[in-house]
Amino acid sequence: MFSSIKIADNLGAPRPAAADMIVRYMAEQPLNSDPGTRYAYSNFGYCLLGRIIEKLSGETYEQFVRKHILAPLGIKGMRIGATLDGKQAPSESRYYTSEEKVTASVFTEAPENVALPYGGFCLESMDAHGGWIASVKDLARFAAALEDPEGCRILSAPVLRCMAEAPPPPVWRTTGGELAPAYYGCGWMVRPVGHSGKVNLWHSGSLPATASLMVRRWDGLSWAVLFNKRSDNLEIPDGAIDPALHRAAGATRKWPRGEVFFK
Repeated sequence: MFSSIKIADNLGAPRPAAADMIVRYMAEQPLNSDPGTRYAYSNFGYCLLGRIIEKLSGETYEQFVRKHILAPLGIKGMRIGATLDGKQAPSESRYYTSEEKVTASVFTEAPENVALPYGGFCLESMDAHGGWIASVKDLARFAAALEDPEGCRILSAPVLRCMAEAPPPPVWRTTGGELAPAYYGCGWMVRPVGHSGKVNLWHSGSLPATASLMVRRWDGLSWAVLFNKRSDNLEIPDGAIDPALHRAAGATRKWPRGEVFFK
């Protein structure tokens, strides 16, 4: 997903390589391992899933998600972002790197050298794995929608349960064959809580100059955190902000009742 120039040149396609070109290129590459034998997070896997959604729905990936997932939840602001400077959405943050790095642009129509977040990679080609822009309120609405499996407006109860299921062995097993305390399910990291059947769900993500974290906790609490700068230490900010928010939530004894989202 970060080899746009290489893939475009290999296929004789215009730069930057579009998502369908990336799929075509990767279809010719050998697998790193046999399916089901180990876990490896795959941005490309989500890119491929986005193309499957388009094929089955007859809509673009963004149109499908906004119409069938976000609109029923009252989320109106989320959209696929644009890479180049000057094409930002209204109220979109600016993004910064630690040393304001400049790099060669993957776009032929852009200046030859650009700030890393504004042309060092193609965000549009990353639509289904990291191309969304959103506010923390948008993400909190999404997380809150998963609270009641029987009343969820976007996914059925069986699908929600499937999201938290552990993969079959040997993936996410210890050397003794036991399931790890936390594992990657279908689109989420999952941590079972006790023997209640309840789980913590979360996902983090980052690109050069951004970092994000969304948590859906076993007790119904959820939160989202967005940064417009990514630390060179990949353990930060997630490694610091996540436990701090868990401590803050655990120390709170009284929460507002009823609808707390505001237009």
